[in-house]
Amino acid sequence: MKPLKIGENLTLELGDFIVIASNSILDYGWYCGQGRDKTTLQYYSIWSPGYTLEQFEKFETGDHTHWRAEHFTKHGFTSKAFYKSYLNSYYESRFLKVTDPDNLFTNPEQLAKYNKSKEALIKIKFLNK
Repeated sequence: MKPLKIGENLTLELGDFIVIASNSILDYGWYCGQGRDKTTLQYYSIWSPGYTLEQFEKFETGDHTHWRAEHFTKHGFTSKAFYKSYLNSYYESRFLKVTDPDNLFTNPEQLAKYNKSKEALIKIKFLNK
């Protein structure tokens, strides 16, 4: 996929960790492409991949009560099970590309979610770190 150039100084490639400031909210995640119309930015927030991995681990131990059990039965653990976050009109938002996200989080809960999501993205080979 072609890198996304935002403004003069920022180019995003798949898997880049970004901080997004939109509507007075900060969100964190991994850039994962543009929408079909090229005006939407897509990213995996730090919450979704880790949550999906936790559900898959429960599924592997025999707990098939989660609503994703059917997906896991048919497809296994894939990126299609992850929620993507979307940002419409991304050119009106502010971004920061983080080159060392492992040292970004000081809150233990956020750090744990980040690490779990990173583990999930490595498992599906979206990240190779």
